[in-house]
Amino acid sequence: MSLVAHTIAPTSDDPDALAEGTVLSYELTTDPDPIRVSPATGTVELADLVIVGSRQAGTAIEARKLTVYIPTGTASAELALDLTGIAAQISLPGWTPTSDPTNQRIVFAPPSDATRIEAGAGVTIQLGGIRVNRQVGSVPIPIELEYRAVGTSAWRTDTTTLGIGKFPAGFYLRNLIVRPLIVDNGGSATLTWEASEGATYKLLYDLAEVDVTSRRTYPVTNVRHTTVFYVRGIAQSGNNTVERTISTTLVVNEPDLVVNNLTINGITTANGELVANGQVTAKRDLAVTGSATVGRNTTLRGTLGVDGEVTTQGIVKVSGTGLLLTKRLGHGDGGVIDVISSIDQSVSGGISTRGQVTATRFVTTSSPADTPDATNGAAESPPADPTPAP
Repeated sequence: MSLVAHTIAPTSDDPDALAEGTVLSYELTTDPDPIRVSPATGTVELADLVIVGSRQAGTAIEARKLTVYIPTGTASAELALDLTGIAAQISLPGWTPTSDPTNQRIVFAPPSDATRIEAGAGVTIQLGGIRVNRQVGSVPIPIELEYRAVGTSAWRTDTTTLGIGKFPAGFYLRNLIVRPLIVDNGGSATLTWEASEGATYKLLYDLAEVDVTSRRTYPVTNVRHTTVFYVRGIAQSGNNTVERTISTTLVVNEPDLVVNNLTINGITTANGELVANGQVTAKRDLAVTGSATVGRNTTLRGTLGVDGEVTTQGIVKVSGTGLLLTKRLGHGDGGVIDVISSIDQSVSGGISTRGQVTATRFVTTSSPADTPDATNGAAESPPADPTPAP
């Protein structure tokens, strides 16, 4: 059954007034499900309504009247031919129903001033033997509750409107089943359902909408996340249409996950590749125990500690006060730097070392070297050719 609930909040400037949707929450079921219109001639179709109102807020209320409106007449937006023969009951002790055909309603009231409805409790209303009219369509069922918050004196009215449909004779849409119920990531399943002829049917899931009017089964493949499937039936009679929607859920083990914001308080482990299409910000330590490949720029505003070897195929730029190396990268315990090719000091400044600089071939300077002294030593000249002149 397709059911829509619309709640109208009590109009009051009193701070004790309860907010919209916090008085009673209603659920409506019908028998038969769905309700079908009466035939043009012959026996009138009968229907039963069961309405359950639950006090889901954390405080109790007091109620003194509950009214259910049943639109009567022959139009598509009216449910009953009349209120004749309706058997009305309510679960609140001592409350009795009064039929009011003039205002198309049934009013329930207690014998005394009010009845307390505790938090977590509720009320059940049964309306049996409703004589359904002959027009297909959707019908609003307004429910009014006169109540007050415990400890206050002002009475208020909370209104909720439930919607139900009247379908053509012989219409049905039921038993939507998925097999298997659980699949692995990327798995497949088959949907089956039962439906009458003479209506339009659509299968809805994620962003898909598939016309299945001529089908009663549908395969789904490569399912990556737990998915809810809906089959919607649309019946039409003249200019009047009515819809019924049923659903089922396919559960996927280890599903793909797409979210807008994700907060993880514990450890996050990625056993496969981790791809970030946008910026990655680490507000605390970032530990990488395996290989890390960065395809674009990486900015570090703190300290970068590397326990293993660092390999770069491009340029490493240091825009701070300098590059401090306390240990040769990837080698032993010595405090030296291995330069396979060259060091280019092309801007103002210099290269400083507190240890020894050893050149296995030669050191070339592009400006006159300073006069050597006992502390710094002398710049080494290229070795003489050991081969004597001819």
